[in-house]
Amino acid sequence: MEMGFALAKRILEATAIETSREHPDAAPNYTLSHGYAGLALLWEQADRCFPGEKFELVAREHLQQAREILSARKQQPLGLFGGLAGYAYAAHYLSRGRTRYRRAQDEIDAVLHAAISRRCQTLNFQEQFRCSDWDLISGLTGVGAYLLDRRSEPDAGRALDGVVKFLVDLFDDSTPPRWFTPGQLTEGESMRRAFPEGSLNCGLAHGAPGPLALLSLAFECGLSLPGLPAAIDRTASWLVKNRCDDEWGPNWPSAWGPASGGTEPAPRVARAAWCYGSPGIARALWLAGRALPRREFQDLAQEALAAVFRRPSATLKLDSPMFCHGESGVLQITWRFAHETRETTFLNGAASLTESILARFEIMATSSPAQTVTAPWLLEGMSGISLALLADGAAPPDWDRAFLLS
Repeated sequence: MEMGFALAKRILEATAIETSREHPDAAPNYTLSHGYAGLALLWEQADRCFPGEKFELVAREHLQQAREILSARKQQPLGLFGGLAGYAYAAHYLSRGRTRYRRAQDEIDAVLHAAISRRCQTLNFQEQFRCSDWDLISGLTGVGAYLLDRRSEPDAGRALDGVVKFLVDLFDDSTPPRWFTPGQLTEGESMRRAFPEGSLNCGLAHGAPGPLALLSLAFECGLSLPGLPAAIDRTASWLVKNRCDDEWGPNWPSAWGPASGGTEPAPRVARAAWCYGSPGIARALWLAGRALPRREFQDLAQEALAAVFRRPSATLKLDSPMFCHGESGVLQITWRFAHETRETTFLNGAASLTESILARFEIMATSSPAQTVTAPWLLEGMSGISLALLADGAAPPDWDRAFLLS
């Protein structure tokens, strides 16, 4: 992995250069996904991996920039990747156990906890839901990922209880499932075209695997609420049942329509990525199997990820090194499996993905500016690539709780 570390440091340098440039067409953003909170997360991890190089000063600067931008805005969304919870997550990660930045954390928590309570109360009275109401990217699942790291503090613990209770109720045994998204509430043009009558989303970023991962981690951390184990089992079992396997092994579509469960033709399989597809689903199933425990969920999880490395590369649709829908996200998932199982398939897979990212970066570095990836951001830029390449470094990659991988 030494070449991966070298590339990560090169990308860190390139990220520093890129963020120093002016972007007249892009308003400054504080968010975790495409803003300074995400950059702060990167530089904090860089400091942990390369102590003594004063990367913590860069992390502090980016966190301060995020704080200033956020302070000038009103009525911001709650979401982890595009809202308040993402800034709070970065502040908490940089705090290293609340030994630093306590004022920044207290400020955001005073706003965030009250907003979470109001949001849960509102959603509890709804009968139909958008994915963004409850998913990992924008909804309560992402908010819960932040709260899970703060659960020992009374206010955060109460807020987490409210989020988990809502998700347990959402993923009950209703028919059709309460988390079904009707056509008129479907977000994204491609999803509306593919599922005009509504859908059950299968992606970790926007669908059932996100809540499954959060509920599993919460239960594993000792959270005890009525119905929690049953909701984990029911959601994992739904994913087990609603597959569309191919000749290489277990696989899933991006979503199922309202007649899911074998009564409609299987839709086209999703890309193999963190956001959608078998890698992200495999991780959620692994966490569910570990929490309950259910060995069959973990066996399927390993088989599903192993199948990714058996498939022809063209079928994976990994056309980018970025985290969300590219190779870096799959690398981080594979690293987690390799670290926990020591299986040769995953060890080799992580090495292969690292080599592929290295090759892509060399091509990008020598391409024309129009072909060069310069965006510094976490979800779809160089920060996410860097973090994945640093996973095997001197410090554990605890930042990936934001992606519900640990």
